[in-house]
Amino acid sequence: MPARTMELAAPALTGRELEVIRLIGAGRTTREISGALGVSRRTVENHKRRIFAKLDVQSQAHAVASAARLGLLTLPSAGLAAPVVLGERGELVERLERLLRDAPAVGLDGSDAATVAVLVDPRPEDWSTVARLDARVVLVLSGQLEEAAVVRAFLHGADAVVPASRAIQELVPVVELVGSGCTLVHPAQLRALIDLARGQVSGEHRSALSLTPREREILASIDRGESVKQTARSLGIAAKTVENLQGRLFRKLGVRNRAQAVAAAHNRGLLSVR
Repeated sequence: MPARTMELAAPALTGRELEVIRLIGAGRTTREISGALGVSRRTVENHKRRIFAKLDVQSQAHAVASAARLGLLTLPSAGLAAPVVLGERGELVERLERLLRDAPAVGLDGSDAATVAVLVDPRPEDWSTVARLDARVVLVLSGQLEEAAVVRAFLHGADAVVPASRAIQELVPVVELVGSGCTLVHPAQLRALIDLARGQVSGEHRSALSLTPREREILASIDRGESVKQTARSLGIAAKTVENLQGRLFRKLGVRNRAQAVAAAHNRGLLSVR
């Protein structure tokens, strides 16, 4: 019995380690964390290694998800917009709807929070609904998670992929993190995504990139040199929605800023040369 208690207990992170894991969850790079905390990058890396060891994880995304499940991660107080569950009606969809409805941390209103759509073994029309909602996406998939299928899911716009077999245990913290701006990648799929970013994957993976009509409008606006506010006015949507769409566009293109997005889009033939 004592051994069981130790297994369930949250590991003791120091105050500085908690600061580091929360900054990682907020999407900060090692360089940005170094500047925010006033320490060297090597010190940040040392903190990360100790965090990984204490949480028994191998990647930053896994560390953030683990910390959230253990109650170690403080999420933004504004809360999350109520998540939407899409998929063919059945026992799994209904169980996940009840799970999210009964979770206090997920059902909060927040005008600045992103809408999260949970797609359960999605059909084509479910992806179309997500595009209309301008939602961030958590994908729940049944059966064996093939590497190629997971890569295509992230290229299609997913922000996290959860196996159906672990959805009851993992969905609530994953939805919280995705709604707060995080993208979660399981260590098993991380190498494939790194290879994709380096241009070392097959033509099948490359062909999986597809932009929604709204994402193409955002891309064209960036190409015209318009600011986020100008884009919002021209499209008749909120600036926050533009930022969410822009972030999803950046992830699909594998870039970090607007200049890189334009260059990558021209290289892929997504923008016509004027």
